[in-house]
Amino acid sequence: MEGSDHEERRRLRTELALAAAFTDHGLNDDGDPGLEETLSPAAQLVDLAERALHMIVLRAREQGASWAEIGENLGITRQAAQKRFAGKVPQKVSAERPQVPPQIIDEATRLLDAAAAGHLDELDKVASEHIRKQIGPRGLAPHFQAALDIYGPLLGRDHVEVTMLGRVVLLQARERREKQDARAEISLTVDGLLLGLQYHPVKASHSEES
Repeated sequence: MEGSDHEERRRLRTELALAAAFTDHGLNDDGDPGLEETLSPAAQLVDLAERALHMIVLRAREQGASWAEIGENLGITRQAAQKRFAGKVPQKVSAERPQVPPQIIDEATRLLDAAAAGHLDELDKVASEHIRKQIGPRGLAPHFQAALDIYGPLLGRDHVEVTMLGRVVLLQARERREKQDARAEISLTVDGLLLGLQYHPVKASHSEES
């Protein structure tokens, strides 16, 4: 049960970070993001925050906090706190989403393959207007050359993890590289519009090092 709770909290943190990033993007004066890039994640950020608040209250109760203490910290009465948080944690946007289009997962994987091989022109074709304004007329290639230099060629990729917020899909996967393993993150709309692509260094596990 503890492992399940840990996984649920990890997934919630991922979704909060994703929704917050796109919400911030929508508030930015730079560029003109489309509604599907910002509106759905912003609305779901509210639901995610409510879910996070319920989970934090639940943990506080498990650690011995009284309803009076919780209410005082939230600026509400003890009765109001108990009425709001005594039930189950709401299952909203953090629930599983089997409706993620399989074709968008295939497209995201194809774009990851293209990026790993240095074929950034494939990503340029589907980049959002916001990305185009940021990268300039030379496209994505100059920006991702450093990633190829640091991590080296792709040797293999683990199974992908998919998160969906409204019409935005985040795909994450660990990639085994010639020089250093990386965690790839690529976000697209369900229509195939590229919203972002990042690599993060990953330390090798003890079994891989031995």
